[in-house]
Amino acid sequence: MADNKPMMQVKNVSKVLGKKRAVNDVSFDIYPGEVFGLLGPNGAGKTTTIRMLVGLISMTKGQVLIKGASIEKDFEEAISQVGAIVENPEMYDYLTGYQNLLHYARMAGNVSEKRMYEIIELVGLENTISDKVKTYSLGMRQRLGLAQALIHSPSMLILDEPTNGLDPEGIREFRQHLKKLTKEEGISVLVSSHLLAEMELMCDRVGIIHHGKLVNVQSIHDFVETDLAVSITADRVDIADQVFKNAFPKHFCEAYEETIEVRIDYEQIPELIKCFVENEVKIYSVKTKSKTLEDTFLEWTGGQQIV
Repeated sequence: MADNKPMMQVKNVSKVLGKKRAVNDVSFDIYPGEVFGLLGPNGAGKTTTIRMLVGLISMTKGQVLIKGASIEKDFEEAISQVGAIVENPEMYDYLTGYQNLLHYARMAGNVSEKRMYEIIELVGLENTISDKVKTYSLGMRQRLGLAQALIHSPSMLILDEPTNGLDPEGIREFRQHLKKLTKEEGISVLVSSHLLAEMELMCDRVGIIHHGKLVNVQSIHDFVETDLAVSITADRVDIADQVFKNAFPKHFCEAYEETIEVRIDYEQIPELIKCFVENEVKIYSVKTKSKTLEDTFLEWTGGQQIV
């Protein structure tokens, strides 16, 4: 991390809606220059969590600190450090992109014309900023929304499903803008998304939220490299299956007609092959594949699909 002091601290945050605990004792930190991803199935509590982080709804209990300022006790100081897009950015269609941005700049105060043009260039709208927003594509609207969220030079950017509705090219561009922001402006980013492959490319760390609880937080590297998926073609799969379960009782294993698929550390593969040979199981091929973020997500959510 660029700095050991967190930009945002979320401490034991919960939200009760009626008789349902929508968010249950969620805690995590986000550091300067980091992109932190929040993943979860539909109804897991992602948007409710984000709404509490920006003060749109109150917390039942817990604390959120942004650069040390409490979102409850020092709301103005805390929220002044935040730029956010919750759901879709709202714009005035009959105004140009520049006029929309100027409107938000005046509300923010102390935004120079130089800063406006820096942000316009940063999000790649320099050639269309004078066009009316009603002519903008969805991707251009998202970029203008990003400019709007950045105009007051926040330390923390919070984005709820920012790539919804974007085509693959638009998603790639958005990802590049986020990486540029963290590198050039040192901004911390919290992003929620249902696009697992994109989160894998976009984020430094990911937290999985399920039934309102944060069940796992790890770096992307740790999520996808903790073990390998190994597919082994053998002549006696039934025996191979039993040998594996005896030797590695805590590891995943599934037997098919001619293959057995397991999850083990890379360093354990020679030991596994030795066990098979000692039990007279003939091995014809061994194929390895790194675990994906989707594999990890499905393991932690009990196979529930993300929506």
